[in-house]
Amino acid sequence: CSFYIPHDDATGLANAIKLSLKTLRTNKKFLRLICSTGGRLEYFIGWYSDGNSGEEFDAALIAELADVKIGLSFDFYGGK
Repeated sequence: CSFYIPHDDATGLANAIKLSLKTLRTNKKFLRLICSTGGRLEYFIGWYSDGNSGEEFDAALIAELADVKIGLSFDFYGGK
């Protein structure tokens, strides 16, 4: 299944992930069970950019994702 994580552009991607993790962490046992039985969890990110752009994911955020067993998947879409 998939879910859209609502956010505004001013929030930034890393902060949007941090905010959604607050909700997901309340179900950490269940999320780990999904992974331990062969399931997979990830944030799938479609990154659209006409020029140079980026985002920082600090070590604390990466550690939180790993603790809940959530991966990151990026698809980059550039301008023509």
